[in-house]
Amino acid sequence: MYPLFETLCLLDGEIRHAEWHERRFAHSYFREFGRLPSFSLLEGICIPEEFQKGKNRLRILYNSKETKGEIEPYQTAPLYRLRLIEAPEIDYSLKWRDRSALDQLKLQRGDADDVLILQHGAIRDTSYCNVVFFDGKDWLTPSTPLLEGTARARLIAEGKIVPRELTLSDLPKMQGFRLVNALREFEEEETRGMENLVL
Repeated sequence: MYPLFETLCLLDGEIRHAEWHERRFAHSYFREFGRLPSFSLLEGICIPEEFQKGKNRLRILYNSKETKGEIEPYQTAPLYRLRLIEAPEIDYSLKWRDRSALDQLKLQRGDADDVLILQHGAIRDTSYCNVVFFDGKDWLTPSTPLLEGTARARLIAEGKIVPRELTLSDLPKMQGFRLVNALREFEEEETRGMENLVL
């Protein structure tokens, strides 16, 4: 049983931004198991020849004693329309393998591609990505996301995005948004218009 996991981007056989995943692994491990890990996230991971080209998804499952790696080809899914869904009780503060609550929430998306989760009117995340809004000057991301994404943390550290408490009432001031995660690079993502957020 592996209760937690990390999803990493493999680009032409290279693991991208591994240090950010190692940081989250150590933090999540401590929260889940009450001590620091005695092994690294990438310990024992080797990349087979067939995954040395193109973009692939590396999932590393882990428990208190060991890791297990899985690799598969990655195709970027189109995510344009998001349905705003209020879900005050949902907790996905660690990257748990049990995503059943998020999957149930996603069933409410209707004709949209995904859901944008609100908690008491505050904007959090989609079911798979952190969200970043452009206000005409800065790229802003919710200061209290559902999950502290590794791409989000890196972009904040690089000064490319700014964390700010964002609510439903802030959306009319925004000009567009992007979705980011380990496999969706901020600079490569298309900016979606605000008309793609639906109630």
